[in-house]
Amino acid sequence: MEELEKANLQHFNEFNKAWDQAIQELEENLRKIEQDLVETHFKELQIFDEEVEKIEIPKVKYSKEVLNLRVIFQKMLKAKQLFCYLRKNVTIIDLERQTILKIR
Repeated sequence: MEELEKANLQHFNEFNKAWDQAIQELEENLRKIEQDLVETHFKELQIFDEEVEKIEIPKVKYSKEVLNLRVIFQKMLKAKQLFCYLRKNVTIIDLERQTILKIR
């Protein structure tokens, strides 16, 4: 019976040793594959960045209509600001007038 246990233990130890070696080889292989993948991605990223830097964005040429509409819009903005300014001044003038009337 002892011989059977020894043989069983030896077989178990050999299996564990083989299993550990197989796992270690697998992990080393995975590390190499991962490192190769990282290097490949880094090189592809560098190439992509270089290609993007080479791209020149063409300057936009707006039509006369668009430029005219912009000018009109700017004038409308100024007119609205002027209207708000005048409205505030009228309010101030009204308050001044009311204050003067109260004093008299």
